Amino acid sequence: MQGLMRLVVTGSLVASLGACTTWDRAELGKMSTTGGPFAEALLANYLEEGDSERAQFDWLNAAHFYNKAQAVSAGKTVLPDEVASRDLSAAKADELGKARARLLTALDGNGRTGEPRAGALAQAKFDCWLEQEAEGFQKADIDACKNDFEAAMRVLQFKPAAAAAAAAPAPAAPAPVAGKYSIYFDFASSDLTAAAKAEIKKIAADFKTAKPKTVQLIGHADTVGSAKKNQALGLDRAQTVASALIAEGVGFGAIKSSTKGDTALAVKTKKGTKEAQNRRVEVVFEK
Repeated sequence: MQGLMRLVVTGSLVASLGACTTWDRAELGKMSTTGGPFAEALLANYLEEGDSERAQFDWLNAAHFYNKAQAVSAGKTVLPDEVASRDLSAAKADELGKARARLLTALDGNGRTGEPRAGALAQAKFDCWLEQEAEGFQKADIDACKNDFEAAMRVLQFKPAAAAAAAAPAPAAPAPVAGKYSIYFDFASSDLTAAAKAEIKKIAADFKTAKPKTVQLIGHADTVGSAKKNQALGLDRAQTVASALIAEGVGFGAIKSSTKGDTALAVKTKKGTKEAQNRRVEVVFEK
């Protein structure tokens, strides 16, 4: 909502923001692309970001994301937003600059072909994170975009082309399995976000590699609402993750679900505080 106040108005960005040809959502929804799975997912993700900003009456940023969707539909190469296009503190500019470099390395590896949906989600959520940091007043929204970006990045498995060419053929060592994961939820919700679904696919793949005896799912909530309600919400979240893992091939007998409600906060807050880091399910492999 505050993007208009904190956006760096460069000539190219002004031209982009003024290029939105229609605000008719039905017409925007008819757009398509022949660019393959990555472009299809990127188009959908940018439309979703535009819808989110439009719902908050942030017309400037809604137009920005709709324009990026239209560029994808037109077959243009659409890159993550430049960090310099937004007004950020030096520390935030450095953090986001490093994140953008990681993203471009992943996309230029096999992020657009090997994991096209995760690659597209990572790009759109980077732009979302950048926009929300520039606004700088909705911490929950900043955290949500950043968490979705990082979850999508964890799914991207790539080897830079130069390193692949230089490496002599050799048996590939199995990738290390983390064994501990966190899946995050929207406020008061037990529905899986796109980033959560991508993380669950990664967990299921790691399960098949590590073959743990037990997968512990521990549901958590933030401190908004009663303790009883949050206990139930934490369990609902754990059971949602359990169902998704079973659908991905994790054995039903290996899964143990429980809840700690709002009693084991990742970020200590006062009662009644929304905190994205606390709305989670912790996933732990046990041998």
